[in-house]
Amino acid sequence: MQTLELEQTLCDVLEHAGRDYVQAIDEIDTLSSALLDDAGQMRAGERLQELAIRTRATESRVRRVREMWQALRTPPDDRLREVMSKQEAILHELIHRIDSVEQLARAARNRLAPHVDASTRTSEMRSAYARSIRQATE
Repeated sequence: MQTLELEQTLCDVLEHAGRDYVQAIDEIDTLSSALLDDAGQMRAGERLQELAIRTRATESRVRRVREMWQALRTPPDDRLREVMSKQEAILHELIHRIDSVEQLARAARNRLAPHVDASTRTSEMRSAYARSIRQATE
């Protein structure tokens, strides 16, 4: 592939990735509100996992083309420089949103932990009580 053709391909791949990342930002915003609702937390966790998988796939596509372009050791032209700059800004925003949703997820976990612990203790006490009754009647 020629330099100009490869730069064009890299621009196209980066622009497509940028659209994917903007969509991911929008989804994270939606999931952030779901994390505030106890009932939506499980589904939000699943969606975040799916989002992480999609984001890794997008980055993998970009990485392949970027590495081919970097092997040419040529400076980026103006369009590629502009696309890379936009991509960097979008990625910074995505990382910021991921950090925010991570904090919300930790807060949700901390809210749920006492309830899970209490439920586990109750279940363990019932099991122990049932065992003691079985042993007493044997």
